[in-house]
Amino acid sequence: MLEQKTGILFSGDSIYDGALYDRVYHSDKALYKESLNQLKVLSVQTVHAGHHISFNKNRMVELIDNYLDGKGVIADAASWVDSAVDKSAEYEQPTRDYPGSPGR
Repeated sequence: MLEQKTGILFSGDSIYDGALYDRVYHSDKALYKESLNQLKVLSVQTVHAGHHISFNKNRMVELIDNYLDGKGVIADAASWVDSAVDKSAEYEQPTRDYPGSPGR
């Protein structure tokens, strides 16, 4: 969804600042490439994606060009998830006790 007055694009999963995953059973790579090319010509200032941090049009075009060049794609989802889980295990996750939660 593009708010034309401000140039803010809410892109959902169409484009985000991370490796793109286009290998699920319902993916249509040709249609996705067409959508990305349409995004490139929009008058965008800021992209708020469904994942990761927000970014500007220059970064959006860079991400799109990388994808179209075969870069920035998750080729093997299982390996990617395993890697992400391994990295997250390196960080201690804070725990919170809320009133009424188990253990209280």
